[in-house]
Amino acid sequence: MAGSTLLIVTSGLFIRALDRAAEVDLGFDPENVHVLASDFRLLHYSHDQILAFADRFERELSARPGTIATGAIDQVPLSLGNQGSAVSIDGREPEPGVGLFWTDHATVTPGYFGVAGIPIVRGRGFDASNQPGGPLSIVMNEALASRIWPGQDPIGRALRWGTATSGRPAVVVGLTPTGKYRSLGEQPTPMIYLAAVQNQTGSLSFLVRHAPHDAGIGSAMRATARSIAPDLGVTMEAPLQEVIGINLLPNRIATALASSFGLVGLLLATVGLYGLLSYLVVRRRHEIGIRMALGAPAAQVRREILGNGLRLTLAGIGLGTAGAMALALAIRSLLFGVGAVDPISLGVSVLVMVGAAALACDIPARRAASTDPMEVLRND
Repeated sequence: MAGSTLLIVTSGLFIRALDRAAEVDLGFDPENVHVLASDFRLLHYSHDQILAFADRFERELSARPGTIATGAIDQVPLSLGNQGSAVSIDGREPEPGVGLFWTDHATVTPGYFGVAGIPIVRGRGFDASNQPGGPLSIVMNEALASRIWPGQDPIGRALRWGTATSGRPAVVVGLTPTGKYRSLGEQPTPMIYLAAVQNQTGSLSFLVRHAPHDAGIGSAMRATARSIAPDLGVTMEAPLQEVIGINLLPNRIATALASSFGLVGLLLATVGLYGLLSYLVVRRRHEIGIRMALGAPAAQVRREILGNGLRLTLAGIGLGTAGAMALALAIRSLLFGVGAVDPISLGVSVLVMVGAAALACDIPARRAASTDPMEVLRND
């Protein structure tokens, strides 16, 4: 009963987490956005060639009817990957949390913030003023800004990006809200965006925000890429919602496994409980017959057998619930929007377990209550 309870409560938590996934604030809007990813390293493209391809690709897609916005990024958020680096602050000790901070980073084209629906809450995004030879401009999120300059305006402040000791001088030009970058259940994660014209990258994922029900956007993006670079390999082409849906795959697998094992365990536990109580009723048949011959009501005998079974059940439920809560704490990163103590999951699971146990206990209890005292005394 304890093992079955643990699995059923855990599966309930995963189901609740999947249900709450739609309510998680991603920090960007994936609806009506299509993605085409490519790896320019296979063709040994130079940085200038990559920029030329990106510029032409975005211009041609922007001219297509139904296209609302275009942009590109080298690491699509929530696509089971991330890039990390360090930023340091001149004049501070190079210690973590003092003058040294670790952060995720991504390289983007100027249109990325618009196509992804990421607002610039302060400062600006990237534009034509960002040049390859000019000062390195960065846009950071609020999580990183609050760690480096808590309670202060980060716009215009200087830092060094790229290494822990001697990074490239950079200036903060924009601030975005904190979103989700690695997983839906992650804690607030620092993020830095760099302009593609100022930071080299070997791969880009192109995003196009399109009109609803635009069925031809995928083929249009592939055709445009082939017309610019016929030999360029497309590593992914899909709606952005499907891409980030991969992030839910571990949850769906865990839900299916926990539910399957939980139901099998519940069946075995119910059969075991039924067998145990049936055996006890047979063992106590003589005692029950004598008690009923002396005036014990059948309802009292039935309640006693039911009580024995439900006491075992409640003990198992208590142990299983405690185990499920401990397990939930260990996998809390997968339980986005759901705490280790979720009243709905616990309540439904307990009701299922008690209901199954009551059915298992009822048949032996009825059999005990229907014992004929005279037959027992005559045979014994």
